[in-house]
Amino acid sequence: MTDTSSGAQGDAEKSQWMWDILSIQQIVARYVPALDGEVGEVVAGDFIEHGVFDLGTIGRFEGRDEIRAFATRETWQPEQLATIARGGGHFLSPPMIEIDQDEAVATCSSLFFLRDSDHYTLTRLTAVRLELRRIADEWKIVRRFNRLIDETGEGVALYRQAFEHPSNR
Repeated sequence: MTDTSSGAQGDAEKSQWMWDILSIQQIVARYVPALDGEVGEVVAGDFIEHGVFDLGTIGRFEGRDEIRAFATRETWQPEQLATIARGGGHFLSPPMIEIDQDEAVATCSSLFFLRDSDHYTLTRLTAVRLELRRIADEWKIVRRFNRLIDETGEGVALYRQAFEHPSNR
């Protein structure tokens, strides 16, 4: 008689892993429409209650209330509002995701394009790192870091961190 229990367990683990990947991808994918659409409740709701959204030179926001205020542009300076009013928007690359039980890291790039007459120009390129935790079968962002790809090397360092603890999958 063949023992199929280990095969079934392996299939269950693969299914869970795929579900986790898709869930985290969805968090990354909905960020841009929610942020650029000023739907702060969605942006803030993807974080744990006391999550951290660290945008480097733009600012650091702690807790859902501060994150919501940022996402709805309540905390933006007049020059930031004027820039976005010209026609600007974000694009996130597909994330590289590493999962270790109930902890995960997603790494991707964020591009910001600004309308310039009849075309758009890339004006900002950042490395993005999301540290997530599974809470009651739902993934939430604990910390999110954005760092410019520039001469400081901070952005490149965020990319490198994605390979420090590769998963065993």
